[in-house]
Amino acid sequence: MQNHQNQRGSYIREFIFGFNDGLVSTLALVAGLTGAVLEREVIIIAGIASAIAGAISMALGAYISSKSQKEVYLREIEQEKRHIEKAPKTELKQLCLIYKRRGFTDREVEVICNGLKRNKKRWLQVMTQELLGFTEEFKDLKKITLIMGLSFIVGASIPLVPYLLFNITTALTFSIFLCIVALFLAGIAKTKFTGLSWIKSGIEMVVIGCVATLVSYYAGYLVGIII
Repeated sequence: MQNHQNQRGSYIREFIFGFNDGLVSTLALVAGLTGAVLEREVIIIAGIASAIAGAISMALGAYISSKSQKEVYLREIEQEKRHIEKAPKTELKQLCLIYKRRGFTDREVEVICNGLKRNKKRWLQVMTQELLGFTEEFKDLKKITLIMGLSFIVGASIPLVPYLLFNITTALTFSIFLCIVALFLAGIAKTKFTGLSWIKSGIEMVVIGCVATLVSYYAGYLVGIII
């Protein structure tokens, strides 16, 4: 049960990253365009186009970066495998030294290393964890891509909905309110996997979103005055 929960939690980074980026970037965009006093239809079209482009960019970016990381890891693991095959005594000695430095007795180290020597698959796994720091399983690239793209779209849709219903001034007010609530709830949801304070996590996400929105709004306002 715990392992299943950890697997679900392992993708929380992609969801929060995509959701937060989609919501904040789109809110910042519509706030900037509202500050420039553009027409509602222009803001909606720009927001939708930005959401689609952003979702595609985030999804592909997540896929490429995760794939590249996986390829590097696999290359390192393959090199470590060759080291074990060519110089098993040297590699085993390295591993024994690691456990000795961690406070294991000579007898305990001998038992551990003898056990690993008989199981090369496990030996390789331990070596990659201890020497290379690979402590997590590779994530599914398709899931990463899908989660990142969809979470961006979900986040981006929140600040856009009020612009479909109200004039731009009222829409911005509702948009900010909805985004604050959404960011706070996302921060709370994140603590299910991080174990951090739900209040601190929620406020942190809200503050980041508000800062981005205020900067974009006044930037758009200034541009509107200059133009």
